[in-house]
Amino acid sequence: ASEESKDGEIVKPQNVKELGISEMSAQDVKFAPSGRYFAVLSETDFVIYTYPKYQNAAFGSATELVWSTYGSLDTHTYACRLENGTVKVYQNFAEYKAFKINFSNEGIFGGRLLAITGKDQILFYDWEEFNVVRMIPVPSQVKQVVWSDNGSQVIIALEDTFYLLEFNAAEVTKIFAQGNLTEEQQEDGPEEAFTLIDEYAEVVTSGRWVSDDCFVWVNNRGNINYLIG
Repeated sequence: ASEESKDGEIVKPQNVKELGISEMSAQDVKFAPSGRYFAVLSETDFVIYTYPKYQNAAFGSATELVWSTYGSLDTHTYACRLENGTVKVYQNFAEYKAFKINFSNEGIFGGRLLAITGKDQILFYDWEEFNVVRMIPVPSQVKQVVWSDNGSQVIIALEDTFYLLEFNAAEVTKIFAQGNLTEEQQEDGPEEAFTLIDEYAEVVTSGRWVSDDCFVWVNNRGNINYLIG
């Protein structure tokens, strides 16, 4: 913006450079945590491009695509949800795992853990062995799952409220390393995985962590709010 710009004026970006043209009808764009790749999604397909060279790195079928932030400096891991509910996970653009869950797959979310949502629950899986880290019952549809950059806290936004939880990664690693999980722990994950910090009667239309302990969101009234975790 120039010094002559007035308060409230719409500022147009300067020195815009065209990277290339996508041949598909783009519905969404998802950037990899490393910043080296981004996925362009249509209703049924995706193409992953490199940045800044804009070269085709991968393509396939998916209704959703989400990136993993776990080990993102070493590997490029992402998950795709297919039309039949199957979830396929890719590491460095090679298929690594494919599985279906025993309930209706309503959506997937990426971040520190892979999340799969149903009508009244959300399941978190680790990105390596795909163990169930924790099943959390929810009273309404999950709209967003937003992780802090260090993966220690997560926001689960529902239709008219949201939860702030702390992820106890060290405790989860310890429990899975010990083995001998009960049948309930294998199905629902260990209770120690998450600690509920608080629940807030706010609608999150969009939000992000601006630091490891500060979450900023816009509610349904257009107000900008922040939360210190």
